[in-house]
Amino acid sequence: MSRSPNTAVSRGILTRLTPFPFCHRNLVPALLTLLLAAGCPPAAAPLPDGPGGLPPGPPVSQETMAHFAVGLDAALVNAIAPLLDALASSPAAPNAYARLDVTDVPGAIGVARISGAIGTQRFPARYELSILFDAYSPDGVTSFDGPIEFNFVLDETLNPPVPYGLYRGSLTLGGTFGGSVALHGMTADGLTSALRVTGDGIDLLLGGEPPAFLTYVSTLAGTGEPGFADGPGAEARFDTPSGIAVDRDGVVYVADTNNGAIREIGLDGMVSTIPILGQHQLEQPFDLGFDSKGKLVVSDRVSGHGSDDAPLVRLTVRGDDRGALTPIISGTDDYLDSGFPLCPIATHHSCDGRSPIASLPWASGIDVQNQSVLVAQSALGAGLKLALPDGYLMTVLDLAAVAGTVCDEANPGAPADLARGNNGEIYFTTGCHAVRVSEADGTVRTLAGRLQTELEFADGFGEDARFSYPKGLAFDGERYLYVADHTNCAIRRIDVETGETTRVAGCRAHTAGFECNNDCGLRDGPGDYALFEGPQNVALDRWGDLYVVESRNHAVRLIRIIADPFREPSVHRFDPAVMQQGETGTLTIRGRNLASLESVDLGEGITVSVEVAGYQQATAAITVAEDAPPGPRRMIVRTAFGVFTTPEDLQFTVLADSRGGIQVETIAGTGSATPDTLNYGLAQNTTFAFPGGMHAVSPDRLLVADPVEQRIRLIATRVGAVEEFFELMVYAASGTGVDVLGGVLGIFDGLQRILDNFGLGAGIVGQGEDVLRDLAEAAVDDICNTLGAGDCTWLSLPWAGLPYAPGTTDGFRLSARFYFPTDVWASPTQFGVNSRFYVADTGNQTIRVVGYDVEHQQDAPMQVFTTDRQPDYPFAVTPENTSVYASVPSSMLLSQLSLNSGAVNGDYAAIPRGVPLGIATHDSDSATDERSAFVADPLNATIWRVVNNNGVAEIKNIRGDVPSFVIGDCVDGPATFATWGAPMDVAVAQDGAVYVADCGCNSIRVIKDAGFGKDLDGLVGSLREFVASNQSRISAEAAQRIEENLRLADTEFLDANRFTVTTLAGSTDGQPGYRDGPAALARFNSPTSIAIAGIGEVKVVFVADTGNRRIRRIVIP
Repeated sequence: MSRSPNTAVSRGILTRLTPFPFCHRNLVPALLTLLLAAGCPPAAAPLPDGPGGLPPGPPVSQETMAHFAVGLDAALVNAIAPLLDALASSPAAPNAYARLDVTDVPGAIGVARISGAIGTQRFPARYELSILFDAYSPDGVTSFDGPIEFNFVLDETLNPPVPYGLYRGSLTLGGTFGGSVALHGMTADGLTSALRVTGDGIDLLLGGEPPAFLTYVSTLAGTGEPGFADGPGAEARFDTPSGIAVDRDGVVYVADTNNGAIREIGLDGMVSTIPILGQHQLEQPFDLGFDSKGKLVVSDRVSGHGSDDAPLVRLTVRGDDRGALTPIISGTDDYLDSGFPLCPIATHHSCDGRSPIASLPWASGIDVQNQSVLVAQSALGAGLKLALPDGYLMTVLDLAAVAGTVCDEANPGAPADLARGNNGEIYFTTGCHAVRVSEADGTVRTLAGRLQTELEFADGFGEDARFSYPKGLAFDGERYLYVADHTNCAIRRIDVETGETTRVAGCRAHTAGFECNNDCGLRDGPGDYALFEGPQNVALDRWGDLYVVESRNHAVRLIRIIADPFREPSVHRFDPAVMQQGETGTLTIRGRNLASLESVDLGEGITVSVEVAGYQQATAAITVAEDAPPGPRRMIVRTAFGVFTTPEDLQFTVLADSRGGIQVETIAGTGSATPDTLNYGLAQNTTFAFPGGMHAVSPDRLLVADPVEQRIRLIATRVGAVEEFFELMVYAASGTGVDVLGGVLGIFDGLQRILDNFGLGAGIVGQGEDVLRDLAEAAVDDICNTLGAGDCTWLSLPWAGLPYAPGTTDGFRLSARFYFPTDVWASPTQFGVNSRFYVADTGNQTIRVVGYDVEHQQDAPMQVFTTDRQPDYPFAVTPENTSVYASVPSSMLLSQLSLNSGAVNGDYAAIPRGVPLGIATHDSDSATDERSAFVADPLNATIWRVVNNNGVAEIKNIRGDVPSFVIGDCVDGPATFATWGAPMDVAVAQDGAVYVADCGCNSIRVIKDAGFGKDLDGLVGSLREFVASNQSRISAEAAQRIEENLRLADTEFLDANRFTVTTLAGSTDGQPGYRDGPAALARFNSPTSIAIAGIGEVKVVFVADTGNRRIRRIVIP
């Protein structure tokens, strides 16, 4: 096979050999042709089987290395030949990869036992075999005893088909040679072309050092010419494909950009087009990635400003609704049909926030983790963006001002693609021919290459490497970052730990050892021989193979990565790392050599069942028994090739159950996205377009802002509904002249009949409260009877705003108009008819006050008033004494509205590099003037505490002043060590516990006192134990700071860690779902808002479960 640069070396060695009795004609003569051509005579007559190997001969020496290699080749070929014959005649496996049961292959003496895994559904077939030689001899002359691990591909288009790969082993030799040796070799053309042999006092090398890995490239689909055609891969056509993703079964999906289509390549090699359903269509699909629910996320490089645009969507690829598109980010709207967009294109190009404010033009590369999506916006406001599961868009790194024609630190170029690392870092490629990294602390540096305008190619460390328009990225979850080096027509790999860049595949013209006259083209074969033309993007499957789309070859390529065949398993991370007693979830394990994972042992009380295994990642169902002993424990993984026990600094921790007796129930919403234009009905039958910010007036009355429906609804029990009607009627009876009753009559048809029955047909002005309460109860009874709902457990009632009628109208709240209201909150000091409420009227860029006229400083029950304009779009509100605070995420600010003067302090507090969303106030110490506001920040994945000391805001991170590190996903524990997914909202109970809607973890978390009191020794000891069991997950810098804080008993650090974070309800593995019941089994999907109320010692927590479009209630006894 002249395509391998190492083949000439191997053939030169073998053809110079003198005849030596190691070759054996056996079973598949084609595989042995090359061995015989090397000068091997006919094999000696087979010897009868014996109880063991042959007696040992002299040890291998440098002089006999070549002959030893020939004998080893004969053993390998004879052992695998019957297996390959059997596989060739067997039906295709139903999956991309299949487990291979143990197969015994007899030799002239002894047996070779073969097991492993095979991938025969894609060309070339890939084999990962473990060969155990048991006194095995292919010819009765030399015997081998011990294991050989052999990774190779088999190119069956060649004649003969021969393995190309790597092997390792430890053998005891008999017959011609003796002693015990360790082997590391490379085979090409079925012959060893590089081999290192080590043993007692020897270190021998033949044909050069075996490489760390090999690659083999094949064309999966495409002809090299643009077009559009489905069918067999060799006949299918694409037009400038730009994105690629591989599902867990090995099915490949392609963003066929210029055809405006998503193409699917099945395991049988057939290419088909997914039909797109619904009003949204794809224009220029650019990149792809799967979320944790199996939906395909698609970036569509459209303008993003039109109301019909959907630059980021989820596409269903399996099931009855295959082809259905659900927008994550939609296009922007004009401001109340004025012709002026909510996102001012002339100045912003793109805007953060939720649709219709959010704008994402020129969305390019994406990286999907769980339900969140990182986006590289490559023009019109270039930068790195993060779209949360609920569709909230945030800027992670603003590059809009630095994407010019100059290339330097001030102008690093626009991003093309990005990939998330293990510790919060984001890798991205730039138009200035470099790969950069944005660290978790916000610092940005160049990982590989140099910011320059020149187009160059070079491997090397850090800035010694050179790229030419690097495009797509794929991170393997451990340490390697794969890069589509577009104009260099090559696939590169960067070691993120050392910064070293190496070439994975792509021939280099006019370079010694390579056989090509051009760098670019379309040619399959070993990586050094293959040619690419405009590689645009890359994707890894769970076995570590790499898929490439080429925009200029209009093709999809497969790179088999033949890794070092060292088979001992290892684990470097797993999530979740912490679970409570009684919990179930999905355990994700990351490491090496996990493809044959058989079992996972976490000790007493934990059951783990392996579900999916791959080379670098495996998933398993995990159940922690209710009586599982709390504390850390090490993980033991077993594969067909070995056992690995995690070290003491990488442990799994069981926490005592903190949520016994807590129940979750759904109180409103069907889960449907169908618009509900009705104003009232049974809450369980109503629908929400987008259940947003909430406020619990009482355990029986919950206000829910729905920005898409442009209104605020009341979800109430029968008791709460009676109270709402009673307050409305008390106000109407006061004779204010406001036609409250008319508004109510227009909603509830039966109310006039009830008034007539009470003898109040002429009106209720001047009636007493007893009459009005009876009237309210009769009205609610009539509604329930009309609905046929018996006791009306929960009702959906109008509260403020006209549904689907945006505007700016003030006045009586039922007839007022809002535009994109995102949050609502009530004053804690006014009750009943005189209650005051505050609404974040986002689209109108103001806070609306209900029940109080700020301008005239007087109560005005039920009336809506507009206050001065906010500095940007307000998202959430919370009152505190005579002020109302609002989060202004697009400006990273908290603003303050004075209820005494109406003045707006637009920069009351700045959140460092953050996106403040949900906000709640709390009296931290009634004996002092110190008051706190807690702020949810999904960008920094933390909770901020804003302390108001005599009007001066102090910003504190609840994690304390410790360098950022990530123990794992959604980890419970002390405040410094706990990790958040995307905290969206907070609510504070009277006892000071802070409840958090963690959208990224799909759970409800709580921050509360750990109960150490004045026991500093106990607190320090507990923290040391937690650190010790997670040491390998903590950065060296953070570990040093933590140790220093513990040694010095730093007050601020210890105060922060007096509080612990636990999961109150929902999954600890971050997986979305929908289930009511006990808190440990309940599941949420993108909870975005939270509110709390109390009934004596019982707490009631309400949750806007946005992804499920339902309102949930958690009862804490």
